[in-house]
Order: sequence, then structure tokens, then C-alpha cells
Amino acid sequence: MYEFVKPITNKSMLTNSHYCNQTFTGVKYYLIYLCIELFVLVNRISKLPLIPLPPLGANDVALITGGLSGLGLELAKNLISAHKIKHVFNLDIVAPKHELGENVTFIKCDLASSQDVDFALEQVFTQCKVMGPISVVINNAGVRVNGPLLSMSPKQVQKVFDINTFAPIRILQLVISAHTETFLPKRLSVVTVSSVLGAFGPKNLLTYSASKAASTQFHEVLSRELASIPSIRMLLVLPGQMSTGMFSDVEQGRLFVAPIVDHVSLARTILQKVNTGEEGIMCEPFYSNFGYALKALPWRLQQAVRSYTQMDEKVKAQSEKNT
Repeated sequence: MYEFVKPITNKSMLTNSHYCNQTFTGVKYYLIYLCIELFVLVNRISKLPLIPLPPLGANDVALITGGLSGLGLELAKNLISAHKIKHVFNLDIVAPKHELGENVTFIKCDLASSQDVDFALEQVFTQCKVMGPISVVINNAGVRVNGPLLSMSPKQVQKVFDINTFAPIRILQLVISAHTETFLPKRLSVVTVSSVLGAFGPKNLLTYSASKAASTQFHEVLSRELASIPSIRMLLVLPGQMSTGMFSDVEQGRLFVAPIVDHVSLARTILQKVNTGEEGIMCEPFYSNFGYALKALPWRLQQAVRSYTQMDEKVKAQSEKNT
């Protein structure tokens, strides 16, 4: 009258069931891998220029901020050595310790001072009357002050925003105005080096993260304002922690999830994109593509991500660093 399910005693059936589970798991991970690869491919194709620009060369002039160390130095070196451009103007607050070469002009400039920025750009424009217009401008300089907001002075907060946000805005106002008034349809590539921390910032880096968030939004909205000018190309760079002195005192958490970005390699990649006229957002390493997506997660999941990555435990309070 009653039928009972008999236990499986056939070893081959158990083995086949285990094999099927393993196969299903393998297929599942392979599909996830394919989705990631598809995302990367679509992301890459969407950034390719519809109208390629002529490659950088002997007629091009570049302006870089913070180009005496770290990423900025590698960008300046690559522009001269690999892309053979005519000249690089380097705005920085500390004078170089060695000769930069005849193709590089150092202009001392405190980016926290709007008067210094205006005066430095006047010098650049004067020399450009002979050399030709600026064709590449890279806002790279940055500064951070660690610590909770309540322990910071108003001057410290103001300095971070002056250098990381307001100086790039003023520089682009001057450079783009001069270019649109006089030099169109010649190329102008604009690179803003922001940070993934502008999307998802850690404890003790409030002012740095907020200033980079402002820098990111400024760049993105400006790119829409200039969308009707095809010879002006806007590239936003959102790197994670780089192998420079800027964050040398910050302990790295989960290297598998958030590896350190090699700034030498990053400089080459940035200029490869500039060389072809690529636009959009460049994220390195891979996880930085999802910085803003994390904000869409439920609050508890965001806290879980913070806990797993240990991002709120690695930045010490009260220290100041420049790029």
C-alpha cells in the first residue's frame, strides 16, 4: 500500500550526481567569467573615438600639474621620449633637483593660490605664442590630509580643495577658453586624474575623497558641455592605490581584490589613449569600475564590503602628502 523511496546504493549513480554538480558549478563560473569579459569588451569599444585624432608628435605641446614625481613625472617622461612631442610645461610647487631637459619648462606654482595659477598660465600662454597651442593638458597634482573632519583646521580643508578641485577648474577655464577662441579645430586632449576614492571613500580621507568626487563630477559635466566640439577629447582617470609616494604610508588590504596600480604602466596606458583621442572614463585596476555601483547596494552590504576590504582600517590619522 505504501511505497518508500529507497536510498541510492549504486556508487556509479552517486559519482555521476557529484560529477553533474561539479560540471554545473564549472559552467556557472565560466558564464560569470564570460559576462565580465563581455562587460570589459563593451566598455572598451564604447570609448573608442568615432573620429581618430592624429597621433601626438613634434608639433604638440603639453601642460602637466605635479609632473616632478610619481605619475606626473612618468607622464612627462613618456610624452618626450615615447611620443616625441615638442614641449612640456610642468607646474609644481617644488623646484626640480636635476635638469629636466630642453624640452621641459618648469614653472613654480602653488596650486592652492588662484593668483599663482593665473600667473603661471600667463607665462605658458606667452611661450605658446612661439611654440604653438597646448594640445594636451593633464591635471595630475593632488594632496591629501588624513584624519577625521573634526580634527582639521579650515586651512587644511581649504588647501585640499584648492589643489585637488579648484586649481584644475581654473586651469581648464583658461586653457579651453584660449583654445576655443583661437585654435579650433586643432586637437586638445584633457586628462583629469581623479580617484576611485571619490566614489567610495575610506575613513580618515574625507577631504581627499570629497575633493576627488567634485573633480570627477566637474570633468563629466564639462565633457557634456564640450561634446559639440569633436577636436576636444576628455579623459577621466579613476585609479586605485598607486605605487607612488602619495599613499606609501597606507597599508594595503586585500591585494587580490584591490591590487596596487603600477604608476609607470598607468602613465603609458593613459598616453596611449590620449594618442588615439580616446574619451570617457579609464578605471584601473578592474575593481574601480564598480566604485559608484557600490553606492547602490543596501547599507548593510556596503558596510560588509568596507569590512571585507579593510578600507576603513588602513589610513592613519593626521598626515599630509602631495603627489
